[in-house]
Amino acid sequence: MNTKSQNKQKKTFVDQNPIESFKGIGQAVLSSTVKDLGKDAVSDLWKQLLGGGEDKSQNERFGDLSEGEEIELKAFKKRKDKSSFEEIEPAIDYRREILQRETQVTLENTRILKTKIEEILSELKQIAKASQEIAAEFKEITVEQRIEKPGDYHLNFFQWMLSVVKSARMKIEDSGAWLSVMKSRKNKKNYWTMFAKHGTTFGLSNERVVATQTG
Repeated sequence: MNTKSQNKQKKTFVDQNPIESFKGIGQAVLSSTVKDLGKDAVSDLWKQLLGGGEDKSQNERFGDLSEGEEIELKAFKKRKDKSSFEEIEPAIDYRREILQRETQVTLENTRILKTKIEEILSELKQIAKASQEIAAEFKEITVEQRIEKPGDYHLNFFQWMLSVVKSARMKIEDSGAWLSVMKSRKNKKNYWTMFAKHGTTFGLSNERVVATQTG
Protein backbone atom coordinates (compact mmCIF):
# COMPACT_ATOMS: atom_id res chain seq x y z
CA MET A 1 0.00 0.00 0.00
CA ASN A 2 2.87 2.32 0.71
CA THR A 3 4.10 1.69 -2.80
CA LYS A 4 0.77 2.75 -4.27
CA SER A 5 0.71 5.95 -2.22
CA GLN A 6 4.24 6.88 -3.33
CA ASN A 7 3.37 6.19 -6.95
CA LYS A 8 0.22 8.29 -6.62
CA GLN A 9 2.11 11.19 -5.10
CA LYS A 10 4.84 10.93 -7.73
CA LYS A 11 2.29 10.81 -10.48
CA THR A 12 0.53 13.85 -9.11
CA PHE A 13 3.81 15.83 -9.04
CA VAL A 14 4.75 14.84 -12.56
CA ASP A 15 1.32 15.65 -13.99
CA GLN A 16 1.25 19.16 -12.41
CA ASN A 17 1.51 22.02 -14.96
CA PRO A 18 5.01 23.67 -14.77
CA ILE A 19 3.51 27.12 -15.29
CA GLU A 20 1.07 26.62 -12.48
CA SER A 21 3.91 25.41 -10.32
CA PHE A 22 5.99 28.53 -11.09
CA LYS A 23 2.97 30.73 -10.45
CA GLY A 24 2.55 29.18 -7.09
CA ILE A 25 6.18 29.84 -6.19
CA GLY A 26 5.89 33.46 -7.45
CA GLN A 27 2.78 34.08 -5.40
CA ALA A 28 4.51 32.79 -2.32
CA VAL A 29 7.54 35.03 -2.90
CA LEU A 30 5.33 38.05 -3.68
CA SER A 31 3.27 37.55 -0.56
CA SER A 32 6.42 37.37 1.52
CA THR A 33 7.89 40.51 -0.14
CA VAL A 34 4.69 42.49 0.32
CA LYS A 35 4.65 41.53 3.93
CA ASP A 36 8.28 42.62 4.45
CA LEU A 37 8.41 45.85 2.36
CA GLY A 38 4.85 47.01 2.17
CA LYS A 39 2.44 47.26 -0.71
CA ASP A 40 3.56 50.73 -1.97
CA ALA A 41 7.24 49.82 -2.04
CA VAL A 42 6.59 46.63 -3.95
CA SER A 43 4.36 48.48 -6.40
CA ASP A 44 7.07 51.08 -7.10
CA LEU A 45 9.71 48.37 -7.46
CA TRP A 46 7.53 46.44 -9.87
CA LYS A 47 6.94 49.59 -11.98
CA GLN A 48 10.67 50.24 -12.18
CA LEU A 49 11.39 46.66 -13.24
CA LEU A 50 8.77 46.83 -15.98
CA GLY A 51 9.79 50.35 -17.07
CA GLY A 52 6.37 51.72 -16.28
CA GLY A 53 7.47 54.26 -13.68
CA GLU A 54 10.41 56.35 -12.45
CA ASP A 55 11.93 57.07 -9.13
CA LYS A 56 9.83 59.60 -7.21
CA SER A 57 12.84 61.54 -6.04
CA GLN A 58 14.05 61.75 -9.64
CA ASN A 59 10.66 63.08 -10.73
CA GLU A 60 10.78 65.77 -8.06
CA ARG A 61 14.33 66.70 -8.97
CA PHE A 62 13.58 67.17 -12.66
CA GLY A 63 10.15 68.69 -12.08
CA ASP A 64 8.05 65.84 -13.56
CA LEU A 65 4.51 65.70 -12.31
CA SER A 66 2.74 62.55 -11.26
CA GLU A 67 -1.02 62.30 -11.18
CA GLY A 68 -2.47 64.32 -8.32
CA GLU A 69 0.84 66.13 -7.56
CA GLU A 70 1.67 69.83 -7.87
CA ILE A 71 4.96 71.71 -7.86
CA GLU A 72 5.22 75.22 -6.49
CA LEU A 73 7.34 76.74 -9.22
CA LYS A 74 7.54 80.14 -7.56
CA ALA A 75 8.81 78.67 -4.30
CA PHE A 76 11.36 76.57 -6.17
CA LYS A 77 12.58 79.56 -8.18
CA LYS A 78 12.75 81.70 -5.04
CA ARG A 79 14.94 79.15 -3.27
CA LYS A 80 17.18 78.90 -6.33
CA ASP A 81 17.51 82.69 -6.66
CA LYS A 82 18.30 83.04 -2.97
CA SER A 83 21.01 80.42 -3.20
CA SER A 84 22.56 82.11 -6.25
CA PHE A 85 22.47 85.53 -4.57
CA GLU A 86 24.18 84.20 -1.45
CA GLU A 87 26.99 82.88 -3.65
CA ILE A 88 27.63 86.17 -5.49
CA GLU A 89 26.79 88.56 -2.64
CA PRO A 90 30.46 88.94 -1.46
CA ALA A 91 31.53 89.88 -4.99
CA ILE A 92 28.73 92.45 -5.24
CA ASP A 93 29.71 94.02 -1.91
CA TYR A 94 33.38 94.23 -2.99
CA ARG A 95 32.46 95.89 -6.30
CA ARG A 96 30.19 98.36 -4.50
CA GLU A 97 33.01 99.27 -2.12
CA ILE A 98 35.42 99.88 -5.01
CA LEU A 99 32.90 102.12 -6.78
CA GLN A 100 32.30 104.13 -3.62
CA ARG A 101 36.02 104.71 -3.16
CA GLU A 102 36.42 105.81 -6.78
CA THR A 103 33.50 108.21 -6.38
CA GLN A 104 35.02 109.71 -3.24
CA VAL A 105 38.39 110.20 -4.95
CA THR A 106 36.73 111.83 -7.97
CA LEU A 107 34.74 114.21 -5.78
CA GLU A 108 37.84 115.18 -3.80
CA ASN A 109 39.85 115.86 -6.97
CA THR A 110 36.99 117.93 -8.38
CA ARG A 111 36.80 119.97 -5.18
CA ILE A 112 40.55 120.68 -5.27
CA LEU A 113 40.44 121.75 -8.93
CA LYS A 114 37.46 123.99 -8.32
CA THR A 115 39.20 125.68 -5.39
CA LYS A 116 42.36 126.35 -7.42
CA ILE A 117 40.37 127.76 -10.34
CA GLU A 118 38.39 130.06 -8.04
CA GLU A 119 41.62 131.38 -6.54
CA ILE A 120 43.03 132.15 -10.00
CA LEU A 121 39.82 133.87 -11.11
CA SER A 122 39.79 135.97 -7.96
CA GLU A 123 43.37 137.10 -8.60
CA LEU A 124 42.55 137.89 -12.22
CA LYS A 125 39.63 140.06 -11.19
CA GLN A 126 41.72 141.94 -8.67
CA ILE A 127 44.34 142.70 -11.32
CA ALA A 128 41.64 143.84 -13.76
CA LYS A 129 40.13 146.19 -11.18
CA ALA A 130 43.52 147.75 -10.44
CA SER A 131 44.24 148.60 -14.07
CA GLN A 132 41.85 150.09 -16.58
CA GLU A 133 44.10 149.03 -19.43
CA ILE A 134 43.98 145.38 -18.36
CA ALA A 135 40.24 145.58 -17.70
CA ALA A 136 39.73 146.84 -21.24
CA GLU A 137 42.03 144.27 -22.79
CA PHE A 138 40.75 141.27 -20.81
CA LYS A 139 37.05 141.95 -20.55
CA GLU A 140 36.24 138.27 -20.12
CA ILE A 141 37.99 138.32 -16.76
CA THR A 142 35.23 140.44 -15.26
CA VAL A 143 32.59 137.97 -16.43
CA GLU A 144 31.46 135.55 -13.76
CA GLN A 145 32.87 132.14 -14.60
CA ARG A 146 30.77 129.14 -13.60
CA ILE A 147 32.25 125.73 -14.28
CA GLU A 148 29.99 122.83 -13.40
CA LYS A 149 32.54 120.06 -13.95
CA PRO A 150 36.05 121.50 -13.64
CA GLY A 151 38.94 119.50 -15.05
CA ASP A 152 42.66 119.74 -15.61
CA TYR A 153 42.02 121.55 -18.90
CA HIS A 154 40.22 124.42 -17.13
CA LEU A 155 42.94 124.69 -14.50
CA ASN A 156 45.71 124.84 -17.12
CA PHE A 157 43.81 127.42 -19.14
CA PHE A 158 43.27 129.81 -16.25
CA GLN A 159 46.84 129.37 -15.06
CA TRP A 160 48.01 130.39 -18.53
CA MET A 161 45.65 133.37 -18.54
CA LEU A 162 46.93 134.49 -15.14
CA SER A 163 50.51 134.43 -16.37
CA VAL A 164 49.53 136.49 -19.44
CA VAL A 165 47.68 139.07 -17.34
CA LYS A 166 50.55 139.36 -14.86
CA SER A 167 52.96 139.91 -17.73
CA ALA A 168 50.68 142.57 -19.21
CA ARG A 169 50.38 144.28 -15.84
CA MET A 170 54.17 144.41 -15.46
CA LYS A 171 54.50 145.98 -18.90
CA ILE A 172 51.80 148.53 -18.15
CA GLU A 173 53.35 149.39 -14.81
CA ASP A 174 56.75 149.75 -16.45
CA SER A 175 55.21 151.93 -19.16
CA GLY A 176 53.42 154.02 -16.57
CA ALA A 177 56.59 154.51 -14.58
CA TRP A 178 58.49 155.51 -17.72
CA LEU A 179 55.77 157.97 -18.74
CA SER A 180 55.74 159.44 -15.27
CA VAL A 181 59.50 159.99 -15.36
CA MET A 182 59.36 161.55 -18.80
CA LYS A 183 56.48 163.78 -17.77
CA SER A 184 58.38 164.89 -14.69
CA ARG A 185 61.47 165.72 -16.70
CA LYS A 186 59.43 167.64 -19.24
CA ASN A 187 57.75 169.70 -16.54
CA LYS A 188 61.08 170.52 -14.95
CA LYS A 189 62.48 171.58 -18.31
CA ASN A 190 59.49 173.78 -18.96
CA TYR A 191 59.81 175.29 -15.49
CA TRP A 192 63.39 176.38 -15.94
CA THR A 193 62.65 177.66 -19.41
CA MET A 194 59.81 179.80 -18.15
CA PHE A 195 61.83 180.96 -15.12
CA ALA A 196 64.71 182.02 -17.33
CA LYS A 197 62.32 183.86 -19.64
CA HIS A 198 60.14 185.62 -17.07
CA GLY A 199 62.44 185.72 -14.08
CA THR A 200 61.04 186.26 -10.60
CA THR A 201 57.65 187.18 -11.99
CA PHE A 202 57.13 183.52 -13.06
CA GLY A 203 58.72 182.25 -9.87
CA LEU A 204 56.07 183.98 -7.77
CA SER A 205 53.16 183.08 -10.04
CA ASN A 206 50.65 180.25 -9.69
CA GLU A 207 52.13 178.51 -12.73
CA ARG A 208 55.41 178.16 -10.89
CA VAL A 209 53.70 176.53 -7.94
CA VAL A 210 51.90 174.06 -10.22
CA ALA A 211 55.09 173.27 -12.13
CA THR A 212 57.05 172.74 -8.94
CA GLN A 213 54.40 170.45 -7.47
CA THR A 214 54.26 168.45 -10.66
CA GLY A 215 58.03 168.17 -10.90
